Amino acid sequence: MRTSRFRLFLCCAVSSFLATAIAAPAASPPPYSPGGLVVSPAGYTVERLFGVDWGAGHGQVGQRRLDSRGAISYSPRNLSVSSEGRIVIGDEVNERILIFSADGALLKSFPAAYGGYYMSVDTEGRILTLFRRPLAPFAVAIYEEGRVVEEIEVPPMLRNPVGDRVRRDSGGRLFVQYRTTYQYLTKLSAPQTLEKSMCNYVTEKRWGYTTACRTARLGVEKPGVVGHRSGRIYQIADDGRISVVEPDGAPRQEIDVPALVAGAFGSEAGANPATKSAVGIIGDDASGSIIAIVRTRLRTPTVNPWTLVVFSPDNTIRLAMDLYPCAIHYGTEAQFYPSTLTVTPDGSIYQLCSEGEQGVQIICIKPPPSDTK
Repeated sequence: MRTSRFRLFLCCAVSSFLATAIAAPAASPPPYSPGGLVVSPAGYTVERLFGVDWGAGHGQVGQRRLDSRGAISYSPRNLSVSSEGRIVIGDEVNERILIFSADGALLKSFPAAYGGYYMSVDTEGRILTLFRRPLAPFAVAIYEEGRVVEEIEVPPMLRNPVGDRVRRDSGGRLFVQYRTTYQYLTKLSAPQTLEKSMCNYVTEKRWGYTTACRTARLGVEKPGVVGHRSGRIYQIADDGRISVVEPDGAPRQEIDVPALVAGAFGSEAGANPATKSAVGIIGDDASGSIIAIVRTRLRTPTVNPWTLVVFSPDNTIRLAMDLYPCAIHYGTEAQFYPSTLTVTPDGSIYQLCSEGEQGVQIICIKPPPSDTK
């Protein structure tokens, strides 16, 4: 009898403990601190521009908790900056796009499917987003002054874009940028004026609009990442090396990323140097430097493995700093999305970071003044 009671008590205690562990989210990550710089060459500065509170109200961004899956937050992961310095944030939870001034004043907010997924801003200030309605192909929506002016349906892709964006190159062509490959949109049909609708799947609110619609084909998927400033192609090998190729196909530079990163950071106790590095190209600047994200297991699992690195044309590291995690947090683990980073023509790097219970914040990493001239 005593044994049965003890077993019953033990089962109840374990069930109570598991229920509490699942229901209670892990501790929120601390606010970002620019003290995380690993390599800090003279001239680079890190500045916190402004913060945005959680919520669905005016000038706020959404946060979705997924306690049953162990996640503590799901925050915006789409950031872009216009040529005028306006900060554009895609709010996926509230399905809208918000535009802020550099000092944090809300300039405009308007509904957008999936909160401006895979978003970028072209040189004329139009916002380009890539999204997919349920049971429908991907589509590129082009926003101007807060309304959709054109929508282009894209046929099924070889694979879904992951973490990158739809962009417009210097020649005006639209292309889908993946992590390590890209495809141009080709043979666009003549536009047709059609009535369309969007739906906010959180609030179930629908809104309609009229837009010029057309269809497009996808060009052949090509290896590499298209440089924003130079048009060069950055090809990433499985071992983490970056090959820089001129637009005409001539080789320009070879960067041994694992060797440079190991030299800059070293190897810590408990790290596994045999694990390959993961590299993602974020952009480039006028000087020819390459801005990349490096995930290396040369560092221990307790240290954030995502590092922002700027490689110069002479194969040296100009800047390397820890990135604060963003987007989805699973306890002490966090996923990182390249779409939370953007590079402006002057070489400034912007990041959308989480700020624990408070909301998100915008960080700007500015290059030396001599680089921006």
